[in-house]
Amino acid sequence: MNDVVIPLHLAVHVLGVAVAAGLIALGWTRREEVGATWPGLVVGGGALVVSHVLSGSLALDSGTLPLVLRAAGYAGLAVGAAGSLHSVAAVAMLAPVPVHVAAAIAGVAASIAATRGRLRNASSVMLLGVGLLLWSSSDLLGAWVPTLAAVTSVLGSLAVGAWTVTRVGSSLLARVLAGATALVALTAIVLSSAGGLVFASDLEQDQIDGLAALASSQSNRLAVSEPDDLRALAAALAGTTLADEVTAATGALDGRAQAMAELPGVDVAMIVGLQGTSVGSWDISAALAGPLAPVDETAVSGNVLTQQGVTGIAGSGTINIGDGRVLAVGVTPIAPVDAEGTRRLDRVAGALVLGRTITGQASLGRVAEQTGTDVIVLNNGARIAATTDPVLGTAEVNAEIVRLLGAGLASGTTAEIAGEPRFVAASPLGTAGSLLLLRDATAGGELRNDATRTLFLAALLGLGLAAALASVGARRVVEPVVALTAAAERVAMGDPDVDLPEPAADEVGRLASAFAVMMGAVAEREADLSEAADVEGELRRRLEIVTSSLSEALVTVDEHGIVTRANPAARKLLGIDDPVGLPVTKVLVGTDEHGRSVVAALARSEGKVVKASVGPAGVEVAATSAPLLDARGRTQGRVHVLRDVTGEAEAERMKTEFLANISHELRTPLTPVRGYADVLARRELPHATVAEISGRIGDAAKRLERVIGMLVDYAALEAGRLDIALSPTSVRDTTTDALAELRDEDWQERLEIRVDPELPKADVDPVLLRRLLVELIDNALKFSGDEVVVDAARGRGRTLLITVRDHGDGISPDAMAVLTEGFRQGDGSATRRHGGLGLGLAMVQRIVDALGGSVAFETPDDGGTVVRVTVRAVSA
Repeated sequence: MNDVVIPLHLAVHVLGVAVAAGLIALGWTRREEVGATWPGLVVGGGALVVSHVLSGSLALDSGTLPLVLRAAGYAGLAVGAAGSLHSVAAVAMLAPVPVHVAAAIAGVAASIAATRGRLRNASSVMLLGVGLLLWSSSDLLGAWVPTLAAVTSVLGSLAVGAWTVTRVGSSLLARVLAGATALVALTAIVLSSAGGLVFASDLEQDQIDGLAALASSQSNRLAVSEPDDLRALAAALAGTTLADEVTAATGALDGRAQAMAELPGVDVAMIVGLQGTSVGSWDISAALAGPLAPVDETAVSGNVLTQQGVTGIAGSGTINIGDGRVLAVGVTPIAPVDAEGTRRLDRVAGALVLGRTITGQASLGRVAEQTGTDVIVLNNGARIAATTDPVLGTAEVNAEIVRLLGAGLASGTTAEIAGEPRFVAASPLGTAGSLLLLRDATAGGELRNDATRTLFLAALLGLGLAAALASVGARRVVEPVVALTAAAERVAMGDPDVDLPEPAADEVGRLASAFAVMMGAVAEREADLSEAADVEGELRRRLEIVTSSLSEALVTVDEHGIVTRANPAARKLLGIDDPVGLPVTKVLVGTDEHGRSVVAALARSEGKVVKASVGPAGVEVAATSAPLLDARGRTQGRVHVLRDVTGEAEAERMKTEFLANISHELRTPLTPVRGYADVLARRELPHATVAEISGRIGDAAKRLERVIGMLVDYAALEAGRLDIALSPTSVRDTTTDALAELRDEDWQERLEIRVDPELPKADVDPVLLRRLLVELIDNALKFSGDEVVVDAARGRGRTLLITVRDHGDGISPDAMAVLTEGFRQGDGSATRRHGGLGLGLAMVQRIVDALGGSVAFETPDDGGTVVRVTVRAVSA
C-alpha cells in the first residue's frame, strides 16, 4: 500500500491489528466451548495481525505473503463461524488463483459462514458478515484502486470491531478494555496521521522549493551569466581591425562572422553596420551551417540590444528569433582602440552580436544533467520552444502548462503532467521566455515509506502499551464493581446475607458503603412499602368501584392529550369499546353550542359547564373539565366529566310544547263560551236562539272536558295509576260508541266500518278500548281529507286485529321515530293547520301496552297511514 496516503495507510493497518487482536481475545474467552470455534477465531485473528503488521511496516507490502496470511485469516474465521473444518475445504483449492482473488474468495466464504454458522447473533450477525465482505473486497480492489481498497478495509474493520464489542457486551471488563483500546487506536491513528501529513507536506514543499531554486539558478545562468560572457568575448573581438573591416568592406563579412561563430561557446555571430542592418552573419547551430536566414537576421538586428550596440551601448540578454529558437546574446559596439587601449566610441562602425542557442538540445541537455530534471523552454507566447523529452512537447502538455502559468508558479507546484505527478518550477529567461524544470513527484517515496514505517511502529507500540495499561487499570476498577454486582444480584434474589468487599478509599468503596447502608434501609422500608401498596390497592379498588358506578361519563387524559382512563358510562356514551391510548381528539368527537370542537371548548372552559353534542349519535351533554395536578401542583393531564342531558332537553321540549298546546286547546273551546255568554248577557234573544247558543256552549264544555280528561288519563297511564278492568267487550259495539262520541264531527261521508258481526269479543277494558278507537279514528279523520276505513278481524292465535287506514299524506320517517312520544306532533309550529295536544298516538301506545297488545304504524307506497292494533280475544 505504498501508493496510498499515510493517514489511510495507518488507519487500515492500525485498525486491522486492533480488530484482529480483539478477535483473538474473543476466541480466547470462548476456549471452554466444544468444537473449532475458539481455535478458528484465535488462529484467524493471529494471521490477520501478522498480515497487517507486515503490510503496515512496509516490510512486505508489495509481496504476496500478506495476502496469503489474510486468506488464511479469513479461513480461520470461517472455521470459527461454522465450528468445523468443512467450511474451508474449498479454500484449499484456490492455490492456482491469483493471490488477491484467493483472499477475496476466502473472505466471502468466511462472511457466509459467519452469517450462517455458530457465531450467529440475531442482533449483530450482519455486522460480522458485512465486515468480512468489505475486507475481502478491499483485497480484491487493492490490485487496481488502492485508495478505494483502503477506505473499504477501514469500513470492514469498523464493522468487525463493532461486532466484536457486541459479543463481549455482557462483560464490563471487556467493554472497558474494548473502549479504551478503540480510543487509543483512534488517537494513535489521528496523531500518527497528523504527523505523517505534516512530514509529507514538508517533504513535498522541500522538493518544490529545491526545484524552484534550481530553475532560478539555471535561468540566471542561461539568461544572465552566459550572455555576459558572450558580451565580454564580443568586446575582445570588436576592436580596430574589425572596425576597419566594417568601415572599408564593400561586401558581406560572412567569413569573418563564421570564424567568430566557430569559437567555443558561440553558435551565432552577426556583424551589424551603422544603418542597423546585418553586413555579415553565420549560424553553426542550424541544420546546415551558414549565414542566418533573412528573417532571423531581421529578428536579431532589429532587437533593442542590437540597436543600442550600434549607438555605442554594450548589452546582454535573450532574444526570441522565432521557430522556437531562443538565443542568449552579448552585444558590443564595433569601434577602434587607441594606443592607450581605450575604445573610441565616437568612431563606432557598427555592432557585434555573439549568441548561443538556449533551446538547443546540447544546452538543454546540460541543464537536465546538472539538475536531474526534464527541461522545457517556453517562448514569449507561452508556447513550448524546446524540451528534453518529446512526450512533453505535445499540445495537451502545453495547455496544462499554460494553465499552471495562469495560476502562478513563483514558488513551484505539483501537477499532473503527461499523466504523471510531477513537481514543476518556472523561472523567466530574460525577455525571451521561461525555463521550466519538471521532476517526478514520487522521487521522495522512500523517505515517505521510512516515515510511514516509523509512524506505524510507533502507533503499534503505543497501542500495545496502552492496551496493557488499560487492562491493569480496568481490572483494579472493575473487579470491585463485579463483586458488588454479584452481591446486588443475591440481594435481588432475596438473600440479604451477603459479604461485601472491603471498601476502598475511592468512589467504588463509597459505593460499597452506601450499598450496605441501602441494604439496611431496604429491609426497613420493605414493610412500609408493602403496607403502602396494600393501602394504595384498596384505594384503587374503591376508586374503580366509584368511577365504574358513576352515571356520568368520566374521561382522563395525560399531559400529551392521550386518554388514560374511561369509565363504562363514557365508553357507552361515546360509542368506543376501548378508548384508552387514543388521542382525546379522536374520543371526544363533537362540537359545542358555538360550533367549536368540544376538546377545545373544554380546554377554555375554566371550570364552566360546556353544552355540546358528542359521539356518533350526537348525544347532548353538559361537560366540565378540570386539570389533574401532582403533589407539586404541576399539571399532569385533565379529567373530563360528561353528563347526558338528552332527557332533560326532551323534558324541556315537552314542557314547552305542552304549555303551547294546552293553552291553545283550552283557549279554543273557552273563546266561544265567553262570546256566547256575553251575547246572552247583553241582548234579549228568542228562545230558539238561546237554545242554540246553549247547545254550542255545551259542546265547547264537552270539548274542554275531553281535553282535561285526556290529560288526566295520560298522566294516570304514564304513572301506572289507572285501574284497568278487563272484561269481554264487543269491538263492534265499542266502535259504535266511539263514533257516537265523534257524532258532531264531519265524518259520516268519509268513514267506512268493516267489523265482522261474528267477531269474538275482546278481553279488554271497554273504556280504554273506546278511548283507543276514538283517538285513532279522530286522528285519521283529522289528517286525511279522503275515506277512512276501520276494519276488525281475527288475528293470529287468540288475537283480534283492528286496522284503521286513512289516505292522507302519511307519516315521515323522522316523525315515525318519535310518533308515540308525549306532546309530539308532525307539525309542532304555532301556525299548524290541526290542533291537539300531541297525545293521541301516545295514548294509543300506552293503552295498548296496558291491555297487553301491540300497535304498528305503516306508510304504504300508495300513500296514507295504516295503524294495526292487536288485542287479546276472549277464548271461545
